Amino acid sequence: MTSILDVKNVTKIYENGVKAVDDVSFSFEEGIMGLVGPNGAGKSTLIKMSIGLIKITSGQIELLGKKASFENSHLESIGILHERPAYPKHITIREYLRHVSNLIEASKADIESIIKLLGIGGYSDKKIGSLSAGMLQKFGLADALLGYPKLVILDEPTSNLDPLNRKKVLETIGELAKERNINFIISTHILGELERVCDNIAIMDMGKVVLSGRLDKLIEQMFKSTYRVTVPGANAEIFSVLGSVSEEEGSNFIIRTELSEDIFIGKLFNILKKHDLTPRFLGPNNPSLELLFEKALENNTNRK
Repeated sequence: MTSILDVKNVTKIYENGVKAVDDVSFSFEEGIMGLVGPNGAGKSTLIKMSIGLIKITSGQIELLGKKASFENSHLESIGILHERPAYPKHITIREYLRHVSNLIEASKADIESIIKLLGIGGYSDKKIGSLSAGMLQKFGLADALLGYPKLVILDEPTSNLDPLNRKKVLETIGELAKERNINFIISTHILGELERVCDNIAIMDMGKVVLSGRLDKLIEQMFKSTYRVTVPGANAEIFSVLGSVSEEEGSNFIIRTELSEDIFIGKLFNILKKHDLTPRFLGPNNPSLELLFEKALENNTNRK
């Protein structure tokens, strides 16, 4: 199977000496990959190198089996939505999509299909310069998806959209991945939304990829012995012998332990009996992408 994205020992140092990407290596086979990290982590730089917009200082990137190169871009099978795209203001959405369709050999039917898919038919004959921020964002998605390319790279795809349209866009991405086998690389700060659609993740911090792989496997590895316990009147200190404890509102405690399940539950109930406490809830905690993100950054030794 050809990797969708294969990054090997890639470094980018700008002329001012800033090292934006530092010896990064990871691969992405297929599906929907989330590329996440704090501001300045190197995400946008990595994307720009992947599509040939800026030069790689050292290392190699292959996108859809082809070597990424500043001198020889290879975007025929790739749709892209940049975080701050620039479009001509004095032509309409439909005129713009017709022009792009000629470049990528998409049909008129493809244009109408993507206009319908994104729900922009009501203003597709408006000039681009007159669009609201939300309209412009959906038009940008239509531009990236035109012709249903094999890979679509989206940088903050739901910015400027209201909650209903954010939900619709994410549903559309999931449907296209399943029904048309389109692969997506999505860079966003909204981790809760990304978790709903992505099956792979790469977390960047300080120019490095600190964690990458299938999201479900990473969560299982890092949080396989995590429990949520609700005990009114308790405090975190009494559970400290069980492992790492964090307290949340509503007498909720998250306990990460090295103990087996049987031993953990036995010791927990001994503690509750000793302190005359009654649990309202006990069960495995279902960690989120946000928790995985926080833990990955905590474990990044370059931050220490």
